[in-house]
Amino acid sequence: MGDQFTRKDSRRATSWCDGTKMEIKTKYHIPHDLGQPHAEPWVQTNSYILHDTAVWRDLNLKFVLSCWRDYKLIVEKCFKPKDADKILQYFYKESEMVVRNALEDWDADGDGMIENSGTADQTYDMWTMTGTR
Repeated sequence: MGDQFTRKDSRRATSWCDGTKMEIKTKYHIPHDLGQPHAEPWVQTNSYILHDTAVWRDLNLKFVLSCWRDYKLIVEKCFKPKDADKILQYFYKESEMVVRNALEDWDADGDGMIENSGTADQTYDMWTMTGTR
């Protein structure tokens, strides 16, 4: 997923949920998936089009947690310290940008907590939330 963070797919799709037009894969956002088998997986990512996943509040931040989990459970144990440090630095840069973008885009009142927009802007496809509730 980390290699997909800086990729962009400018093709447009129509949201199955609300009919809005959206970019298939927005740069600096983690894709929902790595593609579907009937297209070009790995090349055409983010085939989920029920919602615009670029505005999901949790998808990008889950990436940060999974990077740390993978580092602690796999990288730290299976790689030489020098190589493990390179991997950590690679994912740290992306994780830092994910957190910074989330706060800039979704922390409406500057309190360090991202607010939901009143739409299904998180993994629970049809649940709408507003603010931090």
